[in-house]
Amino acid sequence: MDRALLRRAVLRRAIGYPLILATLLGLFWFAAVRMPGRSFDGPLRPLTQGEARSASQLERDVILLSGTIGERDLTRPLALDSAALYIAGSGGVTRDFRNI
Repeated sequence: MDRALLRRAVLRRAIGYPLILATLLGLFWFAAVRMPGRSFDGPLRPLTQGEARSASQLERDVILLSGTIGERDLTRPLALDSAALYIAGSGGVTRDFRNI
């Protein structure tokens, strides 16, 4: 009788724990990783004139900030100031700024 109980306990651990782990991983995937809804399928509609203007302005800003001005951090205060002045001059900042 003890052997049967031992065998049942071993089977419960060998099957039960992996099953619980797989269930928890599945729930985690469903809650945290899986995207809700359906992905878009089909051709994109053409950009409106305003969207095209925004896209070109964004591209210009990204090229200037990442390429021309380059890296910005505390060891490059001139680049920080240049980026801040550019953003303030383009209307992207609605409040005052200051570098500390």
